[in-house]
Amino acid sequence: MPDVRMPTKPRKQSFTRPDGTSTSISLEEAFWEALKEIASEKRISPTDLTRRIDRDRVRGNLTSTIRLFVLEHFIAKYRSATDANANRQRKARPGEGVRS
Repeated sequence: MPDVRMPTKPRKQSFTRPDGTSTSISLEEAFWEALKEIASEKRISPTDLTRRIDRDRVRGNLTSTIRLFVLEHFIAKYRSATDANANRQRKARPGEGVRS
């Protein structure tokens, strides 16, 4: 993952939709890398992931929608890891919080 403390100029990339129309996306390198990571986790190409995001968006421009998708993905991943850790800690201390 690139160093997010050192912002880079957004990189523009062309994108062709399944219907043949084209557009372009301008994202900072950190977002391109995150998009690749998410696509890898889902076992699809970054282009296919971008097409899914484009297809499922309700409103707003594609670039903003991708940034929000990436943010929401990693927030959900963080919360899942935090919840799993809390559950492990509760199981490791049986009876804590139980009063008789």
